[in-house]
Order: sequence, then structure tokens, then C-alpha cells
Amino acid sequence: MKTFIAILLTFSMTFAAQLNIQIIPDTIYVGTLFTISISVKDLQDSEYPEFPEIIEQPGIFSVVQLILSNHSADYVLQIWESGMISIPPISVIIKKNQKEILILESDIIQIPVLS
Repeated sequence: MKTFIAILLTFSMTFAAQLNIQIIPDTIYVGTLFTISISVKDLQDSEYPEFPEIIEQPGIFSVVQLILSNHSADYVLQIWESGMISIPPISVIIKKNQKEILILESDIIQIPVLS
């Protein structure tokens, strides 16, 4: 039983990274620029994230810019339709020593857009 608890504690400590997503600003209108900010918290030593590109959906939204930092990425987008816009889940790969150790995936990102 003690061995099981030690393995469980080691596993939970090893994969404690968290994905945080923020939409800036909180009110978005058709045609305006906004940012989806994704950051990874609680990485262990020598772990680093790899952020994917967001695939544009022509006529719905365009990706204007991707700004990468050490443990975060800011996706600047522009939306062309009003209503509830869905951005597919974003998968962030966590690597250590150039090997994939974990994939963190967001939910579908729902963005209400005003006209």
C-alpha cells in the first residue's frame, strides 16, 4: 500500500501542469482584434510547452498574429461574423529533454461576438 501511495504522489507531482486561457477584451465586436492568451502554469524544471497554430476559418475569423513567450502564447484574432463563434480545442504539448511527456488540451473556446 505504501508503494502505491508513493507512486501516486510521484505521478501527480510530475504532471501538475495547468492550462490557463483568457480572452481579452471580454466584449468583442465584429471586425475588432482580440487576444486568446494561453499560459501553462506549474511546469517542472526543464519542461517547456509547444503551442500550436490556430487554423483560420475563412469568413469567420482570421489569425492576425501569434506572440510566443516562455510559457505562454497570445493569439491575436479578428472575427468577421456575429453570434457565438467556436474555436476548436487547442492542444499544448509539454516536453522535457526534447521528448513529449504530456498533452494539455483546452475545451472548445466559445466567443460571443456582437454586431
